[in-house]
Amino acid sequence: MFGKMTRFITIKTNESISYLVLTLACMHLLESLFHVRRLTMRRRGYLLVALGMITFTSFLLEISRFLFAAALTSVIVVFFSFFLAFTEAI
Repeated sequence: MFGKMTRFITIKTNESISYLVLTLACMHLLESLFHVRRLTMRRRGYLLVALGMITFTSFLLEISRFLFAAALTSVIVVFFSFFLAFTEAI
């Protein structure tokens, strides 16, 4: 399995790569420091780029979830305030 992962890391960074495959490759390589020490500097660079892509993507996903929850909460508050104002007017 290690051979497959190191061949994957040699893929150029500008090619489109599935984030799931990136995550699995990085997790496999980081399980053992021995594997990381065996990588060349170029492959270590690819590993760092892959980790950066995963981290940046998960960070953006968390921010979007937070913003969606905040927007949904504000919509619910506005809806109930109109509902309360409407029921008091009747």
